[in-house]
Amino acid sequence: EKTACFLRDSYLFYRKVESFMRLTGEPVLREGSSALKSVQAFTGFSSADAFLSDLNAGRVGVRELFGKLLC
Repeated sequence: EKTACFLRDSYLFYRKVESFMRLTGEPVLREGSSALKSVQAFTGFSSADAFLSDLNAGRVGVRELFGKLLC
């Protein structure tokens, strides 16, 4: 159940970020860019660093989980 919740939360977070990027026409979020600051606010984070930290932690967690499940 914990794994399912993690995957659901990660998926919803990534979809929210993707929706923002599509709506704004931003293909890439670069550090220090106004787009990064906007997506950080859009997703409710207090800073770009907090957003990037959560994004990277989620990516690592999903990658590790899929590695365990698929191998």
